[in-house]
Amino acid sequence: MSESNALAAAAGRCPTLPPSLTGDLPAAEAGSVARAMAAAYHRMVTYYCRELKRTPDEAHIQATDAGDEQYQQQLLGKPPDQYSWWELNLLAEKSPDVAHGVWERLKAEAVDELESGHRAIQALEFDTGPWDRAQFLAIRRGFLDEWRPRGGIEHALIDTLAQTWAGYLWWLRQLSMVTTTEGKLEEALLRRDGHWKPPRIGVAETIDQSAAMVDRFHRLFLRTLRALRDYRRHAPQVVVQNAAQVNVASVQQNVASDARGVRERVEARLTELEATRAKPESPDGPR
Repeated sequence: MSESNALAAAAGRCPTLPPSLTGDLPAAEAGSVARAMAAAYHRMVTYYCRELKRTPDEAHIQATDAGDEQYQQQLLGKPPDQYSWWELNLLAEKSPDVAHGVWERLKAEAVDELESGHRAIQALEFDTGPWDRAQFLAIRRGFLDEWRPRGGIEHALIDTLAQTWAGYLWWLRQLSMVTTTEGKLEEALLRRDGHWKPPRIGVAETIDQSAAMVDRFHRLFLRTLRALRDYRRHAPQVVVQNAAQVNVASVQQNVASDARGVRERVEARLTELEATRAKPESPDGPR
């Protein structure tokens, strides 16, 4: 059997998600989860056949071997961002309920990471530490306290505001560092040689790039701020119907009593108009 036929035969045995797992998943995501796990299985089968020279039967057994209890416990103790689709498939082979629990935990922790702002800062992090993340969260907290976002779109705009402001501060620091260092170097050379030397091409380009990045992040910040302002300005108005009492901040408005007052005034006006029309006209006609 050729290699392509062997791989096709092994892939044809691709396991489907157990009904106990797919039945608990929302209909909108069951198919996507199943396809991702099946693709992971296929990659493992291909690896075993091509790299380790296993037969299709051997590759299928190894790709679906959920391991012993100790290995299962290791899988369950992994951080949420380190799971692979193949490992989730192995858990489903052993216990669909356990696999479903892990999947739900991953989604819940993803929501927590997004809402807490840690997801937003990861897009900017490279060779940074806890203090850098704490500084970003402090910026984000300030914007949250001022704007008090309502819904996912405003939260996303707040995250973008925090990201652009953090980027602006980082490049401003780089610009300050380069210009200050170059200035001190030129001052020392002036004292030593008695004349000024123009900055080197590399230094000048670095200064120009830093200044351009400062300006770019500042414009991104202002653009996002305008988007947030415009979105809130054009947000749909809240319409309250059939409510006896509406609380707006510390103000309580008794809607029922206001409605009764309006209705009474309208009825009184209608009665007045009917009485006017009922009066006989004078012989000279209406005046």
